[in-house]
Amino acid sequence: PSVVHIKDGEVIVGQVARNQAIVDPLHTIRSIKRKMGTNEKVAVDGKEYTPEEISAMT
Repeated sequence: PSVVHIKDGEVIVGQVARNQAIVDPLHTIRSIKRKMGTNEKVAVDGKEYTPEEISAMT
C-alpha cells in the first residue's frame, strides 16, 4: 500500500514513510486510494488534501 508522511512541508513516501507511521502516525497517511472518487479530504500538518492529491505524491 502507498504511504505518505507530511510534516513541516516535507513529503516522504514509501518505506521511509511507513517507518514514520510508527513514530508519527498523525502526519502519516495510509490506504488513501480507497477514498479516491469521494469528496472526503484528509487533514495533515494543518492542510487538507484530496485523495487524488495524496496519491499523486506517491
